[in-house]
Amino acid sequence: MSDALDAAKQGNPSAIAALLTHHLRSRSLKVKAASAADCLNLLVEAEELPDQQWVTAQIIQEVKTLGVESIAVLQIYGKCAAESKPQWSYRFELANDVPPELEAEIIVIDPIMLAQEGNLEEIQRFVADVLSDRPDLTTVVELEGTCLKVIIQTSEFLDGQNFAAEFGRKLSPIASNQVQEVAIYKRRSEESAGFLVKQMHLAGLG
Repeated sequence: MSDALDAAKQGNPSAIAALLTHHLRSRSLKVKAASAADCLNLLVEAEELPDQQWVTAQIIQEVKTLGVESIAVLQIYGKCAAESKPQWSYRFELANDVPPELEAEIIVIDPIMLAQEGNLEEIQRFVADVLSDRPDLTTVVELEGTCLKVIIQTSEFLDGQNFAAEFGRKLSPIASNQVQEVAIYKRRSEESAGFLVKQMHLAGLG
């Protein structure tokens, strides 16, 4: 889990604001956050006035998913950048169910799409799923430009070339302009130096 996501799950307002801004980036929305007791105040701003129903639906869903125990109430405000004060506000108690009219607005983000965009957390999760039949392997992922670096840590024998070829094939669903190649490394422990097993272009790019 990334440090930012961990901080958001702990209720850090700045981390939550950054996470929500990333989630709402398709509409160029920026989120600012401040907490007061068990209430999280969120200001959503854009060049044009944000759509209240759509914005509140996304924010409620995201914050509920985080499961922050210290937050009981969301107070959401929306404003356009040219205005000094919010044009709308919405209060929601997280213990309640999402109202049907808001639930219909919620967008389910495809984790494969996030991985294709270079989201390391989703890439790490995808890699873990691909290697779920190999509990003896520990992985670390890094993105260097458009090359995905995957470090395989194990003290067991690894049939390097055959493993790398099959592993690379299984990574093809996340191939994109942001993730074009994979470089597979092996190391015996965190203290040991890793060595390159294979680097290859990911199939699946259109």
